[in-house]
Amino acid sequence: MGTVEAIPLDKGSVVKAGDTVVRLDRDLLEAEMDAARVDRELAEYNETRIRKLFDAGTVTGQEMQEVSTALERARAVEAMARTRYRRASIRAPYAGIVTERYVEIGQYVTPG
Repeated sequence: MGTVEAIPLDKGSVVKAGDTVVRLDRDLLEAEMDAARVDRELAEYNETRIRKLFDAGTVTGQEMQEVSTALERARAVEAMARTRYRRASIRAPYAGIVTERYVEIGQYVTPG
């Protein structure tokens, strides 16, 4: 869901499968994606640092497991943010011709 930012095709336009037909505002989604990337990078750094300590026998297996789980979670959150960003662009499922436009630039739309 979001605000329609662009409708690149007019009525009567020929559309190929995969062409963008509506693009939503992505500013917030891009910020989410950047934050998720930074969190993942920090989790990777922490996992590397704790793994060295674990290999040296100075941290417990539980501490190592916690940091590994945090890294997995950070990777999953980053993947979700990338997916939300990608889905903010609605693409044509097949080739055809634009016959109707049911949204306008600036309109707030929700799924469905």
